[in-house]
Amino acid sequence: MSPRLSAEECWRRLAACSHGVLGTLHPVRGVDAVPVVYAVCEPEGAAWGGARQIVVPIDTVKPKSPAVLQRVANLRADPRCVLLVEHYDEDWSALWWVRLHATARLVGPDDTADEGGSESPASGELAGLRQLLAARFPAYSPPGSVVAAIVLGPGAEVDHAGRPGPPAQQAALGWSAR
Repeated sequence: MSPRLSAEECWRRLAACSHGVLGTLHPVRGVDAVPVVYAVCEPEGAAWGGARQIVVPIDTVKPKSPAVLQRVANLRADPRCVLLVEHYDEDWSALWWVRLHATARLVGPDDTADEGGSESPASGELAGLRQLLAARFPAYSPPGSVVAAIVLGPGAEVDHAGRPGPPAQQAALGWSAR
């Protein structure tokens, strides 16, 4: 049996990676899985009581169809979701995956103005999330490239399978040896 990874090690691995598979629940066909990029928002920048969050962009960089993405429609109906991040290696002793179960919240155009037409606190939050995403992904730097965000948290639970990996692999990925 492989050694267990701590929750901190799971979060380190999530932060070291930049893409995964987001699973949402479609009301008819069940699980919808889609590849996504993401950034980890650390507690000092987190909106929910200092908890880490995962931020998934809704962008204009890549073509999208339909106008309302199915993942967004799914999350409006049921905010439960899962993010799966994995590492494959021909050396099977180095395989691992981290799964994050979370409740999603949408931050975007529908949330940016109050009834009087002035900006709400959500618009400031979206601006901060855009900065976080642009720092991680330069393609999101131009204005208008991120139009909304899916924020996973709080109370997100991490689970995993795999080994901590050999020390050389941990060092190459910026992980600390235990």
